[in-house]
This record gives sequence, C-alpha cells and structure tokens, in this order.
Amino acid sequence: MFSKVKIAAAVSLICLGFASSAALAAGSSVINGNFTYLNEDLSACGDTTGVTWDGVTATLKVKQIGATSHVEVELEGGRPNTLYTMWLRLRGTVTATGVSFGASPITGLPVTAFAPGSALAGLMAVSPPYPGTPVAVNGFTTDANGDGEFMGEMDFPLVGGAYPFNLADKPPVAIANPGAGVSAPFLIRIATHCTDGLSHGLYPDVPGAPIESWFDYPL
Repeated sequence: MFSKVKIAAAVSLICLGFASSAALAAGSSVINGNFTYLNEDLSACGDTTGVTWDGVTATLKVKQIGATSHVEVELEGGRPNTLYTMWLRLRGTVTATGVSFGASPITGLPVTAFAPGSALAGLMAVSPPYPGTPVAVNGFTTDANGDGEFMGEMDFPLVGGAYPFNLADKPPVAIANPGAGVSAPFLIRIATHCTDGLSHGLYPDVPGAPIESWFDYPL
C-alpha cells in the first residue's frame, strides 16, 4: 500500500503534467525525430536471420497546438502488406520515491492504443472478447514495398498532457516519462501482429497472438 508521502508525490507529478499542458496552450511544440529500431525477435514475421529488414526506419513528427497534437509517422523498408499499430506508454515512475503510477483505467495495462480519445468507444467495441479486426485506428498497413504512413489528430497534448479516458467515463491518466533511460516526456512503440494479422482494440495482443516490437520513440 502506498504511504501518504508516496501518493502525494505521484499526484504532484500528475498535476505537473496538467500544468505543463496549460503552459503549452498559448504556443506550440514541434518534434521531428527518429524512432529507435529495437532489433527484437521478429521470427513470427519471417525474419530468421536477423537481417531481413536491415535498414528499416521510422520517423515521428508532432506539432502540438493548445490541447491538440498533429502526429505523423512514416515507416520505410518494413514488412510488406503488414498491420503495424502504435502504443502510448502510460505507466511511469516517481523518480524521488521509485513509486510506479499510471495505467489504463479500462484495461489495467501500462499502455493504451495511440489514438484520439474520441476513438475509445470504437476501440472498446473491438477489444476482447471480440475476435479482432484487420484495420486499426492506431496504426496502418504497409504497402508492397514495406512502406506505411500514419497521420492523426490527437485530441490531447502529447507533451505534458493526459490521455482523455474521461471520454469513456474513466479518470484521465497523465502522460509522463516512463523512466528506464527514456529521455522524452512520453514513449510510443510501433509493433506488428504477424501471428494473426489482427488488431485487438485496446489490447496490444491476446493469448496465442503476441505482438512483435519494432520501434520505440525515443529509447
């Protein structure tokens, strides 16, 4: 059980996130950077040598204005004709105390689908026990060359904001630096679903169909 001091520390950090969001409301924030290739096990996608997708890249652009964030993700040289999805890390750590905080109030997971809060109802409708869908509001399908692009308008500030679970009648969750060497105020992961080729709404994977992690922004 958290002590009162630890709870206060976590609440203070969450409040700081809301304060940062308010400060950005008068201006804008621009991010233009590269995802880090994780070089993890992609054997489920047909990579048995570790070099099948050598040279694959992904970039992230974010323009944040007030309470919204325009996001662009481009992937080049990935697995052709494949569903890629993106996930926003919510669970972080209060550095001074080591106390973990934050998770999806809907699934209890440390991540949630990187999609607008307005898409929550649709994501919940295709979450387990629903069998899955070959399309994803938090992702894209690559073309025959392994290239793909995602463009989305997020109805929340990615930097210093909170994910609006209140749109699903749940408490919002602050978007914070998850720690473990992450040098940015957020972490986004790009993954594939090579086992079943399906998205499962708010769940990255389901029993028997784990995701394959390709990229993080940042590392």
